Amino acid sequence: MFAQTSYTVLENAATPSEVCVELQGELDIPVTMNVGFQEETATSDDFSNIDLTYTFIGRSPNAQCFQLIINEEDILENDEIFTLSLTSSDDFVDILNENVEVHIQDTSEILVGFESDAYTVTEGNTLSACARIFSGRLAEQLSLPLTISSVSGQGKEVCVAKLILHVHGNIFDVDLIASITGGDIEFVPPTNEASTRCASVLTQDDQAVENAGLFVLMLTSRLQNDRITIQPLTTSVTVDDNDSMCIT
Repeated sequence: MFAQTSYTVLENAATPSEVCVELQGELDIPVTMNVGFQEETATSDDFSNIDLTYTFIGRSPNAQCFQLIINEEDILENDEIFTLSLTSSDDFVDILNENVEVHIQDTSEILVGFESDAYTVTEGNTLSACARIFSGRLAEQLSLPLTISSVSGQGKEVCVAKLILHVHGNIFDVDLIASITGGDIEFVPPTNEASTRCASVLTQDDQAVENAGLFVLMLTSRLQNDRITIQPLTTSVTVDDNDSMCIT
């Protein structure tokens, strides 16, 4: 029998987990036990090959153990499972806990964020806002919705030919953004470090002479995973005015 009914191991464990096969009772003749595995969500690429044979004789307590070595990857993925199986060609052997599940807990991390913490665009033009994977790789699609977290701006005093024109009320609001094309920045496997994806942000054009506007874009994640770090989380976008006024 296996010593435990299930096992949980970390992918990056410094010390391999120990799995023991135990004899319960007394034997006068040798008994051969075989340890194998069955793939489930985890495959043979995720752990060291398990194909072992043990011979038992004598009486309990009697145990033979092996180390369960998990192959570490830098790919962010869900926890995985495979099954250890215990068999014998000896018909008189009663096997308890003949199948036990092994849960592999992934420990990989992803660092992703805006390529730049600040952009500048002239009103009426399109900005390409890009995110980059700075470290780690993905096993599944990562979708990062692009949202506007804040908007600001105000009018200014314009001095032309020694005359002062007060331009009031030019406070930017969400109309500053005409549209966000591809509002989700999506990373689709296979990805590597330095993989970059972008979304287009079209700014509104108007005919008002005004200060440069400012808005902030924010990334969020659709995957609820505390091993995904988004940094920089936000980027500021300055929208330069392209209008002019001549007073004669």
